[in-house]
Amino acid sequence: MDSARENRSRVLLLLLCSLKIGDEKEHPTVVGKAGKSAMLRCIMAQPLNFPLDHLRVYWQTLDNKVVHTFLCGDNGKMYEALEYQGRSQLFWDKLQEGNFSLLLSNLSLSDNQIYKCIVMKNETKFIVIHEELITLNVGASYRPSDPSDPEVNEVESGEEVTFTCSSSNGYPEPKVHWTDATHNGLPATSVTLHKNMGQYSVFSILKLNVTTDLNLSCSIENQLLQENITIRQFMVKVRNNGSLSIPDKQRHDLTQATISISCVVILVAFVGFAFWLYKRKPSSGFYNGYL
Repeated sequence: MDSARENRSRVLLLLLCSLKIGDEKEHPTVVGKAGKSAMLRCIMAQPLNFPLDHLRVYWQTLDNKVVHTFLCGDNGKMYEALEYQGRSQLFWDKLQEGNFSLLLSNLSLSDNQIYKCIVMKNETKFIVIHEELITLNVGASYRPSDPSDPEVNEVESGEEVTFTCSSSNGYPEPKVHWTDATHNGLPATSVTLHKNMGQYSVFSILKLNVTTDLNLSCSIENQLLQENITIRQFMVKVRNNGSLSIPDKQRHDLTQATISISCVVILVAFVGFAFWLYKRKPSSGFYNGYL
C-alpha cells in the first residue's frame, strides 16, 4: 500500500516538474466573477475504452499547485493545495464519456491562473493520453458606494458645479464614463484609483460651467465582465434671470394667499364688531317708570 502511494507521489511530482510556463500552444479563456463558479472544460474527442480504475486525471496550475485529482477511483484530496480544497469538483458520471471538466466554485481574484488538465491511462505504466491548457480570468463587479435617487441641484446660469462619483472593490481597473441626456461623453476632470488587496477603488470628479438644464450620469465599465453600471445620476436646473425659481414661486404664491385670507378675516371681524356696537346703542325714547 505504501509502495503504491509512493509511486503515485512520484508520478505527481514528475508531472508538476514537467510543466512549462512558456507553452505557446493557444488555449481557451474562461471569464468568471468573484464569489461565483466557473467551468474549466477538458473533453476528449472520443469516450474512454478502458475502465476508470485505469484512469488518472490531474488538474493543476502552472506554478505547481494541485487543484484536483482523480486516481483510479480515488479523489486524491491529500494532494490538493489547501486553497482549492472543497472548491473543485469533477463529474464522475461524465468521466467514462471523456469529459474531465472541472467546476471551480467560490472564485477569488487569486484564481486568475492558467490551468492544466492531464489525463493518463495505465498500460503497465501510466501514459498521458490527453492534456489541455485553459486560462481563467476572474473579475469583481463595481458597485455604487452610496446608491441613491437622482441628485437634484438648482444653480445660477454660468455657475461652476462639481459632480462626484465613486465605487470600490472591483477588478480589473475600470473605465469611468460621464454622459448627458443625449449620451454624449463628457471628459472627467479627474479620476483617482487606489488598489488594495488586488481590488480597485475609483473616485471621479467632473466640473462644469452650467448654462442650461442638465441630466448627467456617471457609470463605471468593467470590460472583463462586460458590465457598465450607472453609479450616480444628477439633475441640474438653471434659474432664469429676472424670474423666480419654481420653489420660490410656490413660496410667493403661498404668501400671497395667506395675506389675502388674513385680510378677509380682519375685514369680517371689523364688520362684526361694528354691528355689535350698533346693537348696543341706547334707544332714542325715554321711560321714567310711571304709567
